[in-house]
Amino acid sequence: MSLRSVLLIIISDGDCTGYELTKEFETVLGNFWTASHQQVYRELGKMHDDGLVERRVEPQDGKPDRKVYTITDAGRANLENWLRAPTSFAAVRNPLLVKVYAGLLLGPEALHGHVDAFRSRGEEAHARFSAIKDEHYEEPIDEMADWKKLAYLTLRFGMLRNEADQRWAKEAQDILSAMMAGEENSPEPNSNR
Repeated sequence: MSLRSVLLIIISDGDCTGYELTKEFETVLGNFWTASHQQVYRELGKMHDDGLVERRVEPQDGKPDRKVYTITDAGRANLENWLRAPTSFAAVRNPLLVKVYAGLLLGPEALHGHVDAFRSRGEEAHARFSAIKDEHYEEPIDEMADWKKLAYLTLRFGMLRNEADQRWAKEAQDILSAMMAGEENSPEPNSNR
């Protein structure tokens, strides 16, 4: 999946400024796709050059001009092709898990610190997800419009994934704490895992 597809989906729902697009990544999209401000604007420029979006400039008093993006017919065709293509699933690439795997080289104390930082970020994500849910999804699911149910499903994915991450972090901290206390037997480095 590319950032381009995500941006086309948002713009297909209505004209947007770059600022409005980046705000989407801070709320709904943030639980399944991330992009920096710079990445969004860089991709919008490429999409404009490729004819997938049109850009109009709206002057503002005392502020920089607004650039508003509209999807083109070519953009809609590109998006439809992507939506209909078979879904590929991203492989898990988690630097923390690589460090855990190589943990005997690092030591349980250092690993515990990495896991603690991971857990703290998870607690922040939980608070963010809860705030989004409370602000945007207060009604029962069966009373939501269909588009809102689908958006809610993406939020729930983020919430449930975060819960699993937090359970893993707690388990990892318990094991690492026991290792630091000398309660676990450590195999020799380079042994069969």
